[in-house]
Amino acid sequence: MKRVLTACMAAALLFSACDRAINDYDAAIAGAEANLGLGEAEKALDSYRRIARALEEDPRWAGLMLRIAEIEANMMRDGKAADEALSEVIERAPLTDAGRLAREARARDREARRDYQGAIEDYTALIKHFSEGERAMRYRIALSGVYLASKDFRQSRVEIKPLIEGDGVPPEMKEKAIFLAAESFFLEGQVRKAAGYYEWMIREFPKSELAGEAKLHLATCIEEMGYLGIAREVTKDALDEYPNKGVVEARLKSIDERGTKPAKQMNKELSKDGKPDEGSKKVYKAEPLN
Repeated sequence: MKRVLTACMAAALLFSACDRAINDYDAAIAGAEANLGLGEAEKALDSYRRIARALEEDPRWAGLMLRIAEIEANMMRDGKAADEALSEVIERAPLTDAGRLAREARARDREARRDYQGAIEDYTALIKHFSEGERAMRYRIALSGVYLASKDFRQSRVEIKPLIEGDGVPPEMKEKAIFLAAESFFLEGQVRKAAGYYEWMIREFPKSELAGEAKLHLATCIEEMGYLGIAREVTKDALDEYPNKGVVEARLKSIDERGTKPAKQMNKELSKDGKPDEGSKKVYKAEPLN
C-alpha cells in the first residue's frame, strides 16, 4: 500500500511539473521575443535553447528549433549554426510538416551561401518526399534555378521540362519554367534558342512581372545575331516594364550608335520553313528542350 501511494505521489508530481512547463511556455516564449525586440538576439537564443531542451520530447520542439535557426540565420548571420538547427529537425522528423519546412529553409540558406550541391540535395529530397501538387512544382522551379546558378544549364532544363511539356500545369508555373528555359540557353550562349523561349513567354504571358526582363534579354539575343533594328524595337517595348529605365535607355543609345539590319532578312533566316514573315517580330520558334 505504501509503495502504491509513493508511486501515485510521484505521478502527481510529474503531472504537476508538466502542467507548470505548459503554463510557463507562453511566458517563456514572450520573454525570448521581448529580448529580440530589444535587439538582444543572444539572450533570446539562450532562452529558446533552454525551452527546446526542456521540451525535447514535445511536439513543439521542432517549431522551437525552426525559430532558433531563423534567428541564427537572420540576426546572428551564422549560417552554420542555422544549418545545424535545421538539420536536427530534418534528421528527427524528415517527413513531417516541420521537417519539410526545415528542409525548405535549409535549401534556401544553402543556395544563398552558394552551397549549390547542398541546395540541390535538399530540393531533390523535397520533390521525392512531397511530390504532389503545386508545392512540388515550386520545388522543381527552385531546383532548376539552382542548377542555373551552378552553370549546369542542361540539367536546369531537364528539371523544368515536365512543367513546360506537361498537362495541367498552372500558368504561373509554366511562365517561370519557360523563362528559366530561355535563361539557360541565354547564359549558355545559344541566343537563337533563347530567343524562341523568351518570345514564347512574352507572347503567352504579356502581363508577367518577368516580361520586361524577358524583352531586354530577347533584344540582346537579337542584337547578338546582328539584327539591330528589331533589337531596338524590342528594347523600346521593355521601357515601361523593366524596373531600371536607365539600363533600357543606355541599351537603346548603344543600338542607335551601331546601326541596323533589315527585319525582312532576319525573318527569312529565322523562319523554320525559310519563308519570311514580313512585318512580324514573332518569328522565333522555341525548340524542344535538351
